[in-house]
Amino acid sequence: YQRRVHGTLSECLFFFAFVLNTMSSSAVEQSSTNLSTFEPSEFRPFVLTAVEPESHNTSRYRFALPADATTGMMTASCIVLRFTKPDGEVVIRPYTPVTDVDVRGHFDLLVKRYPTGLMGQHLDKLALGGSVEMKGPILKERYVANAYKHVGMIAGGTGITPMYQILRAIATNPGDTTQVDLIYGNLTEGDILLRAELDALAAAH
Repeated sequence: YQRRVHGTLSECLFFFAFVLNTMSSSAVEQSSTNLSTFEPSEFRPFVLTAVEPESHNTSRYRFALPADATTGMMTASCIVLRFTKPDGEVVIRPYTPVTDVDVRGHFDLLVKRYPTGLMGQHLDKLALGGSVEMKGPILKERYVANAYKHVGMIAGGTGITPMYQILRAIATNPGDTTQVDLIYGNLTEGDILLRAELDALAAAH
């Protein structure tokens, strides 16, 4: 995909990110007063409300926010998930939500299920209504529109999620004229994630 996009990091920007696991649709009623909002310095529980398959081994997990709350994500930033295994080992992994930053009431994570992936396996077994501890957003490097004329991105699998965050930021800013080249690798065509969203961005720009 070649498009106009916000330039952020270096003249040739290479983002690498890896995420984990799987989804099936459903919703869980939650009282807004019991739902967490994000805090960068404190882990808080977030309730799983829906799961939808994205591919044969990747799912989109939806977590609840209070009805009037957003994630508060900045470009480019991530959130951190945590859980404790029965043996006491603490597992911590970073993820980039794929929900637009101005969406209120929920956010989605795209997670791949690896055979030995601890967080992906944990989320795959998590029942609707269950919760996962998270904190954030954590700013990785602030994207500045038009900082660079041309940006290059390389991603594989769920590593597309931080790229998509930047692409969306560029696409929603009419004043950003950054050109972007994205190389996105997958094992098969069926493994391409966010394909509809990427195709829509490419067609519109």
